[in-house]
Amino acid sequence: IVDGAAAAIGLKALRTAPHSYEIVPPLADKGRALKITAKRLGVHFRMTAAVGDSMNDLPMLAVCGLPYAVSDASCELARFGFAVAGSDLPELFGKVSRGVL
Repeated sequence: IVDGAAAAIGLKALRTAPHSYEIVPPLADKGRALKITAKRLGVHFRMTAAVGDSMNDLPMLAVCGLPYAVSDASCELARFGFAVAGSDLPELFGKVSRGVL
C-alpha cells in the first residue's frame, strides 16, 4: 500500500524497518548524497568508507570504496556480503578508520 501511494505522487518508498518507511523523491538516495558530499570535499567518492544497516543504504555502499554493514544489518542487506563491522560505535569506527588509513 505504501509503495503504491508513494508512486502515485511521484515518490518512492523505502522500507527501513518492519514498520518504518522513508518516502523520498525518485532520484534521492544515499549514493548520490555521498558522491555530492565527496565532490564538495574534494575527495573522489571511491576514497570513502560507508557503514549501513538497511536497504536504503545500498546505493551508498555500492559507490563508496570501503563498504561495511553493521553486524545486525537487515537480512536483505546482509545477502550482499559486505564486510561486517560491529554494532558497537567505537569498534565500528576503529574498523572503518583502519580500512581507510
